[in-house]
Formats: sequence, C-alpha cells, structure tokens
Amino acid sequence: MLDEGKLRRDKRRGLQSRALLDSEMMQEAFRQLEADYIKAWGSTDHSLVEARENLWRATQILGGVRRHLLKVAQNGKLAEKQLDDLENKFRPRAA
Repeated sequence: MLDEGKLRRDKRRGLQSRALLDSEMMQEAFRQLEADYIKAWGSTDHSLVEARENLWRATQILGGVRRHLLKVAQNGKLAEKQLDDLENKFRPRAA
C-alpha cells in the first residue's frame, strides 16, 4: 500500500534536490572543490601519504554527496509518478 504522505515528502525532497543540482552556485562549488582537491593531491609530495589519502577521500565524498542528491531527485520523480497514478485511479471518469 502506498503512503501518500511519504510520497508527497519524497516528491518535495526530490524537487529540492533537483533545484540544488541545477543551481549554478552548487555546480560551481562541486567543480571548484573537485579541481582544488585534485590539484592539491597532484602537488602533494608522494611521501605525504596521509595527506594524499585525505585529498582522495575528499574527492570521493564530494562524489557521494552528488550521487545522494541525484538519488533523492530520482526518488522524487518516482514519487511524483506514483502520486499521479493514485490521482488518476480515483479520478471520476467522464460519461
């Protein structure tokens, strides 16, 4: 059984996630941070293993944040479709 309240929440969160992903500032932040981390990693002496590993982890975390936002946005799209299906199911048919 579908929980309409949960579907509405998922749809709202999906719209918020999509707005963040589409935001010029957020896209710039992801690009800049990734570039900064990669540049720092590349210029860090190979003997500084812990620092290099931390920079690598930072790039992985950044990707994880992006993937999470994409997942929430996709779940929101699915919730929207399910809400539309529910609405259509209970809509009176024209005679």
